[in-house]
Amino acid sequence: MPRYYFTITYPGGYIQDRYEHELPNLTTAQDQALHFAQWMRGQGQHWQQAILHIISEGQELASVPFSVGGKHLP
Repeated sequence: MPRYYFTITYPGGYIQDRYEHELPNLTTAQDQALHFAQWMRGQGQHWQQAILHIISEGQELASVPFSVGGKHLP
């Protein structure tokens, strides 16, 4: 099963995922990324813009832009 990492970049920094997530495919990884972005909204973060990068085997496969303190979320 493929292993994915989720790294967040935001103005002034980044959060690197240190745990691998075994998921069946990229579509499931993208769904997981959206759920994670929604979870971040409830954690008191206030980034107006951030990007959640989906990485597997050292390559970025997709990115999900999101806002924690603003109003848009994919």
